[in-house]
Amino acid sequence: MTVTRTLRLDEDLDQALEKLAREEGESVNVLANRALRKLVEWDFQAEKMGLVSLSRDTVGRFLEPYTEEQVKELGRWAARENMMPLMLYVFGGVSLESLLKTVDAMERYMGRFTSEYTVNEGKHHITLRHGMGRKWSAFYAAGAEEVLATELGMDVVSTLTDDACFIEFKPKDRNPPKVSASEQH
Repeated sequence: MTVTRTLRLDEDLDQALEKLAREEGESVNVLANRALRKLVEWDFQAEKMGLVSLSRDTVGRFLEPYTEEQVKELGRWAARENMMPLMLYVFGGVSLESLLKTVDAMERYMGRFTSEYTVNEGKHHITLRHGMGRKWSAFYAAGAEEVLATELGMDVVSTLTDDACFIEFKPKDRNPPKVSASEQH
């Protein structure tokens, strides 16, 4: 379902949108919808949480001086201090569902990895493909483990490679615990 809305654009913005639409082979409407969706779904929330955009090459170098164990601790810290508050703020709680929605938003709007989520014979699998080295696999896996194991009480096993991390987990029951805003410390 769509809604018709009239917007007033600065002339230079309109010209830039027209040019970009031609270059991308898309309509101005498609580009405007994509930009507005990103603004609503990610940019406002990310800004409120203090997240910043950096190039993939810059981010890729951040973990070089650290040991794998230090990187894992940083991943756990980032999950506690950034990811879980973002999940709570945007999705109303820390749960498997909010984790998957957050990973999806990070994939779409940060562009650091691609993800896949599957369930097979009661085991859940999240794959994050990033191509930034084993330390980034350790970082991402430790963050996911912090949410899944420490916060949600699930059994988690991670496998790391230079290009991806594979996270396998099994909820302890059919309805994993959900932490609501009122239960947070």
